[in-house]
Amino acid sequence: ISVARQRGVEVRLHRGTALRSLPGTLGTAELVTIVGNLIENAVEAVDGLPAGRRRATVRINQSPKALSISVRDWGRAIHGGSEQEARLAGAEGAGRRSGLALASKAVADAMGTLAIRQMAQGTAYTVSLPHR
Repeated sequence: ISVARQRGVEVRLHRGTALRSLPGTLGTAELVTIVGNLIENAVEAVDGLPAGRRRATVRINQSPKALSISVRDWGRAIHGGSEQEARLAGAEGAGRRSGLALASKAVADAMGTLAIRQMAQGTAYTVSLPHR
């Protein structure tokens, strides 16, 4: 988040964010890997855009069944399924949002899922990690 501030990007933590405990398949280091890389990707996605789009939001919700982490940016979209798959697989030359491969691996190791959804402006990433 401090890097975001240095780049003039506003990162907001949603007021409904709550985290009481981690799923048994996820350690704190892995949580930091997931959230940190998704925020870094959001910052990279809005870098160089007009001030109104230089922002990202983070929300963490917890239910008895799962932990949900959402990061949304207002940046340039990822185009096409093959590019999404390449970024998730950590392909060389992926450029911006390359940290997505690290986040994706941490999510998979914790038996969770990572969904990517294109918005009218930007991209939303949603991680779901089951409590087991």
